[in-house]
Amino acid sequence: VFSSLALAGLCASLFIGRRRVWVRAGTHPDGRTMVEWALLARGEDHRLAAEAAAIRKLLEKEWLTAPDRSADNSKKAGAGSIGAK
Repeated sequence: VFSSLALAGLCASLFIGRRRVWVRAGTHPDGRTMVEWALLARGEDHRLAAEAAAIRKLLEKEWLTAPDRSADNSKKAGAGSIGAK
């Protein structure tokens, strides 16, 4: 029984995609609140760009602010930031 459970756990760890999301919020020197996030996958994962867009949409909806477009031009699709006053 235990060897079967160990084998099932090993198979699950090999076939289930692991992704991580980090979110950090802080105050900018000019008084704005900056929210930054990043996504990381264990291997090549083309779904990260769609998930980054979903996180951006959720944060913009929650914070009711326009995105900082200058940050988008210099970062990958898996990271971003928004600022609010």
